[in-house]
Amino acid sequence: MSNNINLPDALKTKPMATVSTMNVDTNILDPVICNQEFCRFVLEKKGILDAGSTFTFSLGNAHVDMDALMFLPVRTGIHALIKRAVLRVGTKIISNVDDYAHYQTCKRQFKSIEEKNLKDMIKIGTHEGLEPGETDGTLQMKSAIYDAATKIVGKSLPEIRILNDFRKSPVFQIKLSDLFPMLKNIQLPLFVFNEPVSVELTFNTQVDGAAQLGNVACAGVDPGGITYSTAVFLNTNSVKFLADYLTYDDDTMNQTAAQVMSAEGLQMPYEDLIETIKSVPVVAGLTGVNSTTVNTDVAVSNRRVRSLLVTTKKNLESNPLSGAYHSNAQANNDEINVKINDVSLYPNDVKKEAQKQYELSKVFGRDIECHNVEYSLDALTNKQDPANAVNNLLIPNATLFEGHPQSHLIATNNYIGIDLSSSPENRPGTGTLIGDKPIQLKRVFKRVTAENNKGHTMRVFAMVERMMVIKDGSILVSN
Repeated sequence: MSNNINLPDALKTKPMATVSTMNVDTNILDPVICNQEFCRFVLEKKGILDAGSTFTFSLGNAHVDMDALMFLPVRTGIHALIKRAVLRVGTKIISNVDDYAHYQTCKRQFKSIEEKNLKDMIKIGTHEGLEPGETDGTLQMKSAIYDAATKIVGKSLPEIRILNDFRKSPVFQIKLSDLFPMLKNIQLPLFVFNEPVSVELTFNTQVDGAAQLGNVACAGVDPGGITYSTAVFLNTNSVKFLADYLTYDDDTMNQTAAQVMSAEGLQMPYEDLIETIKSVPVVAGLTGVNSTTVNTDVAVSNRRVRSLLVTTKKNLESNPLSGAYHSNAQANNDEINVKINDVSLYPNDVKKEAQKQYELSKVFGRDIECHNVEYSLDALTNKQDPANAVNNLLIPNATLFEGHPQSHLIATNNYIGIDLSSSPENRPGTGTLIGDKPIQLKRVFKRVTAENNKGHTMRVFAMVERMMVIKDGSILVSN
């Protein structure tokens, strides 16, 4: 697969060298179908769809007394609403992202703290970053609002709380390019497709009760100890798509149309996600240090793969601050390796958390933007203790956010990344070609205590390269 250097400049997301004429036509589209679980948008066949086009959503809680208590997962925000995103041309699926909120939560950790606090807090509804506390120098949430007396009791920003009255509840937004990784590099020429382009979104839902709390929103602790419904509802009237259609001068638009009508057609390489889910079982009769090897076949045979991203979450556990969207570190460092085409990628299994963090940075091209205490337990545990017990709690249990200890943020950003691209720019066309055998991911978990012997769900997101060919208005998509 070649990279996108042969694409017309108008279809690339980077700025054009020169622009003689460009018109932006913004349409506010309503979904053709929308309910609490699903919506579909059908786009007009005109111009080039700008990757910065935006979806809007608003939520409501089930009881007015929850207005001061209901907030979105602190690292995920409104992304928690989206379970699955599908991009179609006619009936053909071009891009499909399963467990979108889990993937996006990890991806967001590579934004700068400034962007997350100054932009995303309002647009997405997140509370991120740590700072030294005002009492004893331990850490606390940077974006919380603290009471003047204790300086350790934090609340969420009132403007982004989920309210009972739909008319007053905030409206959040998600960019089209966040939903689909392919649109980080290319833009779709809607005017050359014979069939309409549609976007389908499947929503996460949250009914009352602990079982689903954190799927979409989290609930603070009522000062009076009263328990209210924790259900959350989507305001279907708020679901809109602000579509930006770009048109350029005739020569620029004709250049794209000419490639579509050529013998080879218009070739558009792009990337897509394939998810593999693996259960990590509980060890029966745990005694001493127990090593459990978990092998996962990542079904990407005969594809070019740019990277793997792994999340690991304890089963039946919803974090009161991050909800269902986090990745738990292990008290005793687990070991990881991958075998590609019968050859191990690393000569020795990767064990140290610092090495894992470095490998993860290569996937995104920059270091993760979170404190070490959020990534792993390395700085908190007694290395002389076989159980690696925590003896240095850098986020005290007494420091609260909406009534919950902020220590729930500790070691919940423990994502694992494996870069398989041959280019430091991580460009399309440079992924590793996988043979007939799937990628074999090996992880060795070391269990000592009942806490880290819980069952886990491991999600592996493989970034694969695909090719879309547009010829005479029809499309052909590789696997």
